Amino acid sequence: MSAIYKMAKAIYNKEERLKNGKETLFLSHGIDKNSFADFYRALKKMLDGELHTRGINTDLRDYYLSQIYKDYGAEKIKDSLKSLYGLYYLL
Repeated sequence: MSAIYKMAKAIYNKEERLKNGKETLFLSHGIDKNSFADFYRALKKMLDGELHTRGINTDLRDYYLSQIYKDYGAEKIKDSLKSLYGLYYLL
């Protein structure tokens, strides 16, 4: 999960390209390229506070949330929760 998050974060921060990230994780960890693209899109939607309808497993979701809080703080956690749960009316 750590490698997935780190690469997805690097792509989000424009430090890496999606194409290169998919290839790197496939070669280093055997992660399916299409699956990683979904994992990246999930992180992007979480960080941008956009409604996230495509599921990721709960372990990865929880890992993303803990890392988002560490790396980006409370504001991005609010956006992430809105994204995951559609809590626009609560936050």
